[in-house]
Amino acid sequence: MKIKIFAFIFLLIFCGLNENSFASAQSEKENLSSFISAFTECNWFDFDTGKEIDLKLERSIRFPQMHLAEDYYLSNLLYFGIFHNFIHNRSVIQPFNDPEGELGKFIIDKKFVFDTVKEYFGIDVSKRDFSILDDEDEDEVSLINSSTYDGKVFHFDDSWFQNNAVYFAEVLEIKKKGSKNLLLTGELYDSKNKNNRTAKFEAVVKPVKNSWNIISMNTVWNDRFPDLAICRGNKVRLRENPDTNSKIIGQLNENTTFILLDAKEVNGEKWYLIDHPSKKGSAWIFGKYVEKYYKFKDCDYTPAHEIAMQLRLDYGITPEKTRALLGKPLKTLKDAYGNFAGLKYKDYDLYYEHYDDSGYNIKQIQVGYGDDEGKAKGNFGSIKIGDDKTKLFKIFGNNIRDEENFVNVDLPSGEVMYFSFDENNKISSMNWMLEEH
Repeated sequence: MKIKIFAFIFLLIFCGLNENSFASAQSEKENLSSFISAFTECNWFDFDTGKEIDLKLERSIRFPQMHLAEDYYLSNLLYFGIFHNFIHNRSVIQPFNDPEGELGKFIIDKKFVFDTVKEYFGIDVSKRDFSILDDEDEDEVSLINSSTYDGKVFHFDDSWFQNNAVYFAEVLEIKKKGSKNLLLTGELYDSKNKNNRTAKFEAVVKPVKNSWNIISMNTVWNDRFPDLAICRGNKVRLRENPDTNSKIIGQLNENTTFILLDAKEVNGEKWYLIDHPSKKGSAWIFGKYVEKYYKFKDCDYTPAHEIAMQLRLDYGITPEKTRALLGKPLKTLKDAYGNFAGLKYKDYDLYYEHYDDSGYNIKQIQVGYGDDEGKAKGNFGSIKIGDDKTKLFKIFGNNIRDEENFVNVDLPSGEVMYFSFDENNKISSMNWMLEEH
């Protein structure tokens, strides 16, 4: 009888320990999920705390976008510190009267920004060289510079943090990484719909007292269609079906951009269905030759992005595809040196750029320009010449810059759309342009 009692007591203790262990592990996952979400809600998905030449950091998926030990990324660290306090610690944010509208509506003491960076990254930014913020050699002017930082407080505006989709992280697995660090794997989801799992991530963190410091994070985004890709191979065959024995119906050369329409696994290998680059219809390409154009998560699938992708499908990404879709142009457009630049049609002009010795890709689409202004009938997706200006606000929300006679819609991918208006605020011309690569 005693043996049975002792066995029963042992079973209760064992079950209790297991239950407590499970609860503890689950709690750690939840806390780490909140920790990683601090970065993803700031739209940070690929980075490490080393330098660009430091190959010892976690890079098992692909090279990160930011290397935060580099002086160049000081403004990014400061931005994170400001953003995190604005979202989670509003008591340290003070209003600021900015009659000129140049500095922003808020200020925050540098102490809170520096402390936040130290807490999450283990980096003491107070010892960094702040002159880098005004480096004229940088590609673009940082939001944080000698005008917005006076050595004591940071000036900023809430508009800095608008127009981005918000993603949260869920840590699904925790493993040891060496003797001191943890390797986290999990998924990202849309803040508005937890069931909408958009990506998988891998992060390395270092446990510190009552928290962690991030070391690196890498994210792989799920396929989305239509999407843009680059060919990584020369004379890559396009096939009628996802099979190496299928009929060859075209080819792509190195660095050619093209549009992904779908994907399929065949015998463990990935194939992509693409918009055929020179004919009506589609073709299949072997996945090893496909590199996603948007390598980093700078470009959310907003209405602006959807329209920009649809433009490529409607007008053709190459001159050959344009002719296949739209027929013979009115004339061929030349540049200042007499070289091919684009194609002119009745309602629109299309311009292309030379990507190598073998072809061209779309660069610019103009509707309603030149002789056709005010008479064109072309469209940008659901947007047409003659539509009211208010339609743009309904489609794009706050993701536009509204000037006196025109509206700009910028995409982080380097694309921009311009809309101009007549005296009745009706769209009179439209311009889509790829500005960067």
